[in-house]
Amino acid sequence: GDQMAVHVPLSLEAQLEAVRAEREQARSKRFCRSRLDPYRAQLEVLRFSYHASFKELQLWLLHVKRLKITKSAIVQRFQHWTKDCARNHGETSKAAD
Repeated sequence: GDQMAVHVPLSLEAQLEAVRAEREQARSKRFCRSRLDPYRAQLEVLRFSYHASFKELQLWLLHVKRLKITKSAIVQRFQHWTKDCARNHGETSKAAD
């Protein structure tokens, strides 16, 4: 069993790298475009200016936009948008030019 122990750290590390790369890809794919993106400005106004709850945002999307989406998806999207602003600030301004 001693010989195996020598290889374990390397293969584990390699496996982890593979998993991380895959997860990174899946995450960017999953979050890249959301059905909520077209309504981002409106949702942010409802949330921040009118203090709508996520439940209310969900109902607004359902009744006004005919978009059925889970409340947790909206919560996640808001988290993504706030992260997005902080992290990709340089990139977004570059893209705008």
